[in-house]
Amino acid sequence: VTLTPGPVLLNGTLTCAASVGDDQTPNVGYTLTRESPAPGELSTGATGTFDLSVLALNLGDLLTCSVKAVDEHGAYAEGSSEPVFVDTPPTATASIAPDLVALESSVTCVGTSDDVDGDETSISFAWTNQLDTLLGTADTLSTGSANGVAPGDVLTCTVTPNDGMADGDVATDSVLVNA
Repeated sequence: VTLTPGPVLLNGTLTCAASVGDDQTPNVGYTLTRESPAPGELSTGATGTFDLSVLALNLGDLLTCSVKAVDEHGAYAEGSSEPVFVDTPPTATASIAPDLVALESSVTCVGTSDDVDGDETSISFAWTNQLDTLLGTADTLSTGSANGVAPGDVLTCTVTPNDGMADGDVATDSVLVNA
């Protein structure tokens, strides 16, 4: 029994999938359960897809999905997923100052991230030009021609936050390369 997506987002959709090996068409039922902190059944269904936004979930809840398949003769098989935590993705900001940078110098992107769950976060950087060519992956980029930068290029810094479970939405800022 598997759950997707891996990190379960508080207001997302959770899909529980199982493989049933029976030459007859079994009746399959899915149950979503909170294991902690307050154990109990949250929802049941025949499809295995659960809308978490309508359930009374909290950040950090530990969820599992159980599946029971019963064939026409009453034979059955059961299985459960590995537990997963309910999470919210982190947020990020990106900032470049000033708005204009000289050729053959460098430019720095200041990136920050925050997580409402209180998870420790990390950020990654990606520098691209207006052609979406990757130029670098550090917070500072050399604007030299050896790095593929030319006058008039628009350089974009993309900051991606991660809380150890999921990437959050990216933040971007751009700067123009002066001659």
